[in-house]
Amino acid sequence: MNHFKFRTTFCIVIGVLSLVSILVLSYEFKAQKLLNEFNSPAQQKLIKEARSGNRLFSFVERAVDEAIKNPKPENFIAIKAAFAEFATLIHHYDSGQFSEYSNNPKFNAHITPLVQWANKTEQLLPALSAAQLPALASSMERVAPHLRIVVSSIDAQYNASLEAKKDIFTSFSRYRLSLIALLLTLMSGFAYFALRTLWRNQQTLAQLKAAEQSAQAANQAKSLFLASISHEMRTPLTTILGYSELAQASADRSNPTYLQHIIQASRHLQTLLGNVLDMSKIEAGHFSLNPSQLDMPALVNDLQATFQPMALNKNLTLTISADPIPDNVWLDTGKWRQILINLLCNAIKFSDQGCITCHISAKALTDQRITLQAIVADQGMGIDAEEINSVFRPFEQTASGRIKGGTGLGLALSKEYALNMAGDLSFTSQSQQGSTFTCTVQAEIQAYCAQNPAPQCSLQGLCILLVEDQEVNRDLMRQILCLANASVIEARHGQEALSLLSQNPHINMLVIDRNMPELDGIATLEILRQRGNFLPALMVSAGLRPSETEIQRIGLNGWLGKPFAAKDLINAIACLTQHTSTQHSSTAFIDADKRCEPDDSELAYFNPQAQTRLGFSPERFFTISEKGLKRIHEIIQQLANQPDPQESCRLAHSGKGIALQIGADRIAQCLAHIEQNPSQYQTAQLAELDAEIKLTHRAISEHHQRQTQSA
Repeated sequence: MNHFKFRTTFCIVIGVLSLVSILVLSYEFKAQKLLNEFNSPAQQKLIKEARSGNRLFSFVERAVDEAIKNPKPENFIAIKAAFAEFATLIHHYDSGQFSEYSNNPKFNAHITPLVQWANKTEQLLPALSAAQLPALASSMERVAPHLRIVVSSIDAQYNASLEAKKDIFTSFSRYRLSLIALLLTLMSGFAYFALRTLWRNQQTLAQLKAAEQSAQAANQAKSLFLASISHEMRTPLTTILGYSELAQASADRSNPTYLQHIIQASRHLQTLLGNVLDMSKIEAGHFSLNPSQLDMPALVNDLQATFQPMALNKNLTLTISADPIPDNVWLDTGKWRQILINLLCNAIKFSDQGCITCHISAKALTDQRITLQAIVADQGMGIDAEEINSVFRPFEQTASGRIKGGTGLGLALSKEYALNMAGDLSFTSQSQQGSTFTCTVQAEIQAYCAQNPAPQCSLQGLCILLVEDQEVNRDLMRQILCLANASVIEARHGQEALSLLSQNPHINMLVIDRNMPELDGIATLEILRQRGNFLPALMVSAGLRPSETEIQRIGLNGWLGKPFAAKDLINAIACLTQHTSTQHSSTAFIDADKRCEPDDSELAYFNPQAQTRLGFSPERFFTISEKGLKRIHEIIQQLANQPDPQESCRLAHSGKGIALQIGADRIAQCLAHIEQNPSQYQTAQLAELDAEIKLTHRAISEHHQRQTQSA
């Protein structure tokens, strides 16, 4: 009854509050609409134009006076210009453009003389002479009173409209204040009612909490007792098993069944006690994981050896398979194995015919984590729909479970294991058609294992954020860093880098380009330092090194110019991460641009030292070079249609960096000229660059063929 009264009162109060709120918002909307009509730019422009009659007429009078004093051609032109603007306004008056403010007797009585004078004067102006100016001035004096009356009538009607709207707005304000007062009164009453109810509920909750704590204490005592008694029972049980197996080995072979029954019953009892112990540990909060390296082939063989004989005894077809999984996967293999054993054991126990399949697969989550999934399907008894909710409850059994026997702990334990390993256990089932259980757990990849020879310096354990706008350069540096066992996250510009840094706090190194769209490297580091993030940062660019002032301002830790050798990039990162003892520490800079560059005439189409610098195989370097030349060709096409010098400079800089890294020195030199003079390059230069790309591609292909043949 109390709950009904509370709900009824609550609904009534909420309904009244909603109604009053809607009325307040309605009046607010109407008042805002009135203000918008009054203050809209179009309305202000209209009234300003309607009031401008006297001002425009004075311009015409002034121009006529000037022409009478000094009848020069430019003064006659001024008369015509001023009159044209004034005549336009008179036509607007006459056409009803200001009908909102001109619908009054005074306006209608005096607008006709003005229109007639304007039409007559408009015919006179093309042949206006100095002798006609006095007559024009006289006619203007006669028509001026009509104009003043017209404008004053517009002002009067506008002011009357303002007063009417002001009265309406005032009435809206009074209604709104009354409703707000009513709203506050209702809210105060409801607040009193709610606080009174809340106080009563708090007393009830305190009583319930005390009862809950008492129940938890009793449950914990039960769990501790189960854990203790399970340990106590395991000791003599182990002794029984050991001596039974010894006795079986030396017993008379003619009748060994007695000892075999003892051993089987003891092992079954040992399994039951183990399940009870594990469940008691989970309930007592003492659950822990013991990661070890997973040997999936060995696990599959073990499961096959354990369950294949059991399946054959019941004439069941058992298939256990697994997808290829990396060798360096770590998780609690004991609990993962126990989950699979429980699922397969149930599948065989509750199946009298048909097939049982178990398939294990893996899906990558990040560079360091994967999800393992096991799907166990059978064609057995299935589970009724009304018993689905009790499957994972400890010590509870379904109807089929009560027929086949068991404690009801296997699936409950498997569910808890999966949840504690960042996964889950679920199932689908139909009675008499079988069940399909799906288990997922997360595992860790301990280290990146590269197939190619690793560089001399390892960056294992580093998570590097690589910020570079050009995909070719990102691909190149990612391969170098991965070969050094680093984990790499990529960003295309500074804005994306800032977002990734906030989402991935485990990043411990930043490698960033200087010239990028949206947000360049300098601005990105400046924002990063302002946010209090002093992550070690290495800037890699084909441009000029930042000034010492910029380096101090943005907290730059290192600089590497393009082109660079693979070992230079790796050593620079290793040096920064090993010697940056404080957040603001500086480190020595590696500047590849300090070497003397030859003149254009000395440059070859392809510099073979580029491959040596990177330490790549011929095939890998050839692939990177082709991608680089393709990207440079796209940049040249963008330059041909780029009117913005600043964007042209950025594009040329990006192309130059790619060219230097793949050994296309002549192309890099041409792009450097465009970068230095972004507003002066010609179409002919771009055509020359296209030709250079073709010749460079031929030179790289010939070099690749020579290496392939010599190998």
